[in-house]
Amino acid sequence: MKIVPVLDIKGGVAVHAFKGKREEYAPLTTWYCPSPNPVEVARFLRDLYSLDEVYLADLDAIEGKEPNIDLYRRLRGLGIKVMVDAGVERLEDALNLSRHVDRVVAATETLRSFDELRKIASELGPDRVVASIDVKGGRLLARNLDLSSPLEAARRVKGAGLGEALLICLDDVGTLRGVDLKLTREILEATGLRLLVGGGVRGLDDLVKLSGIGVQGVLVGTAIHRGLLRPEDLKRVGHLVSD
Repeated sequence: MKIVPVLDIKGGVAVHAFKGKREEYAPLTTWYCPSPNPVEVARFLRDLYSLDEVYLADLDAIEGKEPNIDLYRRLRGLGIKVMVDAGVERLEDALNLSRHVDRVVAATETLRSFDELRKIASELGPDRVVASIDVKGGRLLARNLDLSSPLEAARRVKGAGLGEALLICLDDVGTLRGVDLKLTREILEATGLRLLVGGGVRGLDDLVKLSGIGVQGVLVGTAIHRGLLRPEDLKRVGHLVSD
């Protein structure tokens, strides 16, 4: 199972995400880094956890501002791969973003259509693109898609030619109350997608449960930042967290 730490960026600094209430996000505090500077946070994650990839939610870009391209470059300069959600709506956005990141996230929250997702997957190739199935209140979070079912969205992702997707339950982000195993299992069984699950991870028990139902990776923010998942914890279950 792949463990990917999460960095949420707003106003150029790392912030603590909580239930998708972006207007309330405060600068990130962690047990391992004295600063919310995302480059410093990423450096500590690399050195302490030996993790080589981060999921970066560029909240400024998602809300319509310019992407933090210089930040992406600086993170890559640390030898860290960056998977970035920068509010991609259409193919042109994905192509522009792909010049500066390792993997482009095409999220249902902002995606213009599943036709656009097909174009993005075809143009960049499935290894450079990962769809994000965003869920809020049990329904698909989507500004432009005429669709409310996360399961149906997962089927459309598969139909667009992608084999991997993120499943992010925004109501659980930052809460440490556990992951949505029921929805995760439904999507796995119905689609066979390789899933990276985010939102609500509390610690090792959740990793074990997710691994047990066939999840390929986990996005972890708060549990790492607050020290509930320490480097020694991941080493102790190395067979779970290796690629």
